[in-house]
Amino acid sequence: MMRRLGPVIVSWVVYVLFKHLYCKESLNKKLYIEALLFSLVTSIIMHIYLQVFGYIEGMTTFGKTCPNGHIMVDDPLNKEQQTCVPAGHQTYPTDMKSSSP
Repeated sequence: MMRRLGPVIVSWVVYVLFKHLYCKESLNKKLYIEALLFSLVTSIIMHIYLQVFGYIEGMTTFGKTCPNGHIMVDDPLNKEQQTCVPAGHQTYPTDMKSSSP
């Protein structure tokens, strides 16, 4: 619940402070309601955007291969794409050829 309300509260406070300090509006009931409506509408729009467009890339988050020490797994947020997670050990040997001058 707090995960959903946190950004709304933060954006509400930022909106009120911006309008009061930068735009020189007085702190009144109208400003608080305006800020709350702005925050709620923005939150709803971003939630809809995330559900519709947020995870349709269909690709990994690291490219075709994972960095050393990571393994590729299905993304928990979108089963159509994959991501890399730490394995806790090296996953392939590194070639440490030193170039001598």
